[in-house]
Amino acid sequence: MNSINQEIYYKLELMRKVLSETGAMGVRLRGSDWFAWATAGGSNTVLLASETGVAEVLVTVKDAWILTDEIEAQRLQDEELPGKDESSDSLYKLHINPWADRVARESFVREATNGGKIFSDIPTD
Repeated sequence: MNSINQEIYYKLELMRKVLSETGAMGVRLRGSDWFAWATAGGSNTVLLASETGVAEVLVTVKDAWILTDEIEAQRLQDEELPGKDESSDSLYKLHINPWADRVARESFVREATNGGKIFSDIPTD
């Protein structure tokens, strides 16, 4: 496992430990700073003045996703998500929604976390 993968794996394990200790069902990182932390340097920004970007991280006890829209998915996969394991699979799964369908993303998050408590750097409304 290369050093970037080790870093991402370690951070996923840290988040999962918090989930296990608290009973929360997910960690959702929406800010550009936390996205970079969780992806070992990946960027979700398009507008530098914005605190959030075109993608976010969702981690549960079993899975980890990058949530984004169909316009940005391929670019993120090619340029910003370096973590691959030996079989060339990303340590994060991509969950892609239509560009203007925010409801679909929120529905996926509720389903992935069984409607449970979610820790987030920038909580949703």
